[in-house]
Amino acid sequence: MYITTDSFLRIGKTHSICEDYIIHGYEKSPHVILADGCSSSSNTDIGARTLVHIAKQNLAPDVGEKTILIADIIHKLLHLNKTTLDATLIVSYVKDKIIHIHAYGDGVIILVDKFNNVTFNEIIYNNNAPYYLTYTIDKVRNELYVKQLNKKFINGTEYPKLSGIHYNFSTEVYKTVLISSDGISSFLSNEKGILETTNVVNELVNFKNTTGRFIQRRCIKMIKDYEKNGYFHFDDLSIGGFYINHDNLREGEIE
Repeated sequence: MYITTDSFLRIGKTHSICEDYIIHGYEKSPHVILADGCSSSSNTDIGARTLVHIAKQNLAPDVGEKTILIADIIHKLLHLNKTTLDATLIVSYVKDKIIHIHAYGDGVIILVDKFNNVTFNEIIYNNNAPYYLTYTIDKVRNELYVKQLNKKFINGTEYPKLSGIHYNFSTEVYKTVLISSDGISSFLSNEKGILETTNVVNELVNFKNTTGRFIQRRCIKMIKDYEKNGYFHFDDLSIGGFYINHDNLREGEIE
């Protein structure tokens, strides 16, 4: 078995600066980490990058808690407001043949099993108000959120916890596991309206090959085809993940 990882990032059509950020790599273990900054808060493009790079150093179940505490110290030293860290964070990494995903805020988890069945979990918060990690270090904002917007919904199901959502997926079961910001649900045509997330997901996982920059190639081709048909993604888009090949180990890849 070997694992290939890749990621893709592109600014949304209606944005003047990209507030998404994503990285992938193999140091310590194969990993993909993304953050999506809140457009209504200032300088969250900086906050998103801060969160991602700190999370990379803490690939463990308590990654969110550690990341926000360290990020807060760094932003204080830079004299940046705490709200610059208003960003969703999704951390995924491979350990002991399990892909661990820790999601703090909204986003999409996409799965393709060994039989090519495609499923996805779209994490949606009530009133489009994600619970940011910054609320855990700001008592006033946390109390306000809990009072007004404390109900989270995943596929229509109430999810009351405010400590992140955690998934484990076996590399023995799945061959593709992807994470995405909510920009994947923002493809729009002025004539035809919003494109269903299901359609985008099925198009996304239609990989021609899974070597090298397989996600980047697929996203570029997919977006180009959508644009020909009048669709564009108005929100920033970050997508990354893993392809698990269950054949023999290949030189230069990760077991």
